Amino acid sequence: AGIARVWLMVEPFGGSDAIAHTLVLFEFANGRFLALTIEARKEEGETYSALRGAFNTYELLYLWAEARDVLVRRARYLKHGVYLYPLDLPEAERRAFLGALADKTAALKARPRFYNTLFSNCTNELAKTAGLAWDPAFILTGFAPRHLWQTGMIPGRAAGQDFESVRAQADMAGAIDALPDESPAVFDRALLDLLDRRFPADP
Repeated sequence: AGIARVWLMVEPFGGSDAIAHTLVLFEFANGRFLALTIEARKEEGETYSALRGAFNTYELLYLWAEARDVLVRRARYLKHGVYLYPLDLPEAERRAFLGALADKTAALKARPRFYNTLFSNCTNELAKTAGLAWDPAFILTGFAPRHLWQTGMIPGRAAGQDFESVRAQADMAGAIDALPDESPAVFDRALLDLLDRRFPADP
């Protein structure tokens, strides 16, 4: 199935606007979703530290998962914020982005790399794969959505919509917590309906 849309998920944590985890969701034309989260791979007994992560303490992990698994865990069990922003990518770029991330996953399996808080984190791994020019928001990851809105990759600015209203539109933790999740397919159908209502297609 073709890729209908790509979504950036932002999960603020740590009590600072500058700190967030980001991941991508690929929405396929058949209504199913596939998520990719890029993280520090923690061994048994390890805890995450941004400072330690700057010194190549952890291996880099590309983890593909059902949308239900990554979203419900954060919204319902961790009680974290969940923001979903559509990315304005032409169809060819959506396909190329997915293919490039799949290639990086395979390459990582063949040749492991280190996670690095500054240079190989959840956000700048995605940005590098998409061919985006470097920006401090790819290190201070909580600012990534505002930066992408400023560049037009997250829609709204060209139509006169300020970032705070775009962010409010993307705030979905409560709505995701309420979605039925008895199976990944049921969850995906409910998530698609939610996203269509929050971000209706242009007439």
